[in-house]
Amino acid sequence: MEPDLDWSKNFPEFQEILNSRINPEWLYSAKANMVLNPAYTGEGKQLFFTKDIIEANKTIPFF
Repeated sequence: MEPDLDWSKNFPEFQEILNSRINPEWLYSAKANMVLNPAYTGEGKQLFFTKDIIEANKTIPFF
């Protein structure tokens, strides 16, 4: 699976990740198992480091 994310961005947003064709269960599972942690939570937004998403994919592959 190849998500449609802009990998040149430092911080993809939660909703942007969900809209990128990644199975939502991957995101929820990665967060629940603390494989992927928000880099910044505020103003009603959760942002994630791009490098953390890539690392999380090594532990729990995108599905």
